[in-house]
Amino acid sequence: MLQNFNYIYSIFFSLLLLNGFYNISVKSLEFSSRILKIKDNFLLTIINFFVYINLISIITFNFSLYFGLNHNLLKFISILIILIGFYKPSYLIFIIKNFFKKKNFKINLIYLILLFYFLLTLSPISDPDTLDYHFTVPFYQMIFQDAIFPNYWLTSQLAGAGEALFSYGISIGAIHFSQILQFFSLFILIIFILNFKTDYYKFSERKKIYVCLSILLIPAIIFLVTTSKPQIFPLVSNFFALMIALFYLPFKKKKNLITLYFLILFLIISSILFKFSFLLSASLISILAFYQLIIRKYYYELVLIPIILISFIILPREIFEFINLNSNIIYNFFNPV
Repeated sequence: MLQNFNYIYSIFFSLLLLNGFYNISVKSLEFSSRILKIKDNFLLTIINFFVYINLISIITFNFSLYFGLNHNLLKFISILIILIGFYKPSYLIFIIKNFFKKKNFKINLIYLILLFYFLLTLSPISDPDTLDYHFTVPFYQMIFQDAIFPNYWLTSQLAGAGEALFSYGISIGAIHFSQILQFFSLFILIIFILNFKTDYYKFSERKKIYVCLSILLIPAIIFLVTTSKPQIFPLVSNFFALMIALFYLPFKKKKNLITLYFLILFLIISSILFKFSFLLSASLISILAFYQLIIRKYYYELVLIPIILISFIILPREIFEFINLNSNIIYNFFNPV
């Protein structure tokens, strides 16, 4: 699979795979607009993007627990996603062009920092965590069709939905897909903040710029964009769940309120399957969502929706670990800690 690995090929097909995912998000814009009743098309596209990638990651990971990963099937799906991206590849280019319209010193500084981050993204993978399990767990499973958590490989038990997602890139030799996805998630976050506006709150451009610079100058990002550690993607996913909970959920009527509540919980619960440490931020965001349903006395939906999502997202892994690793359910749940 990797014997004839080509550096340029990997970068090129990683970008194509990302473009395919993004264009799928744009194509379903009209459908999500009717469901969520949000007027901001860019925000809707972002929501679609994170929902689709989270969904395919969860399905792939939970399926792999019981049936393994089929290299040919993953390769077929990856090529199909790439081909969909050729339908209108200008979608992604259009977003990038709009991003570079605003010009002043601080904006140019943001452009420059993002450019350097992108160049770092294209560097070879060399961090120990990626080489130990982020990259090698899906690669191992595609090669040997063996259990996803071998008993003799303890760190493999830290793998989650992020590693399952990266397997699509690995199946076609697009090794850089994981790194490019981390950068693109950061890129989307910055675009959103710079262009953020609502009917209920107003933020000055100066404040938006300082928020972006504060994020981009966090030293840990230098490390995260050069690795396959699935952290920036779920982090940004949680950020959008928080923004929906703060600026959209309080102003929706029952039908749209329940839909947005479902969306928020889906994003934050999915992030836990990427990395267990997101349990803290997910819990805090869920409190905001719970509060909106409690004050409107939607107690039935308040309880039912989390149960459905946890059963679909988290429970398959817990059952697998109960059967194959340890009969102590509480230990299994907190094992990554």
